[in-house]
Amino acid sequence: MGMVTMKCSLYHDYQDCIQSPVSKRVVRPRPNMAQVGQPRDVEELRDMLNEAEERKQLWEKYFKSAKMDRKANAEAIRNITALRGVIKTLRWTLNMTDKNGIAISHPLD
Repeated sequence: MGMVTMKCSLYHDYQDCIQSPVSKRVVRPRPNMAQVGQPRDVEELRDMLNEAEERKQLWEKYFKSAKMDRKANAEAIRNITALRGVIKTLRWTLNMTDKNGIAISHPLD
């Protein structure tokens, strides 16, 4: 089974990243990314949230559309689960509600 490819809107500035694999790709600095040790602004956090939601949708689409071997199935489920946590934490950081409109009291619960 081949590696899944994605087009993520934040990577359109980088010609070599447009068709990169969902996992195991080289991470490049984004134009609006704060330097290490600097506070992140709300715009950057919202961009990260949008990217995480896009990636989760791509993994879910891949999981539902393909007949996978055990290893690929485990990778898809692991990434979907991890992205749920990322999305919940970013929503909590931005004082947003979850997808059902319920306030997130703590990102680890």
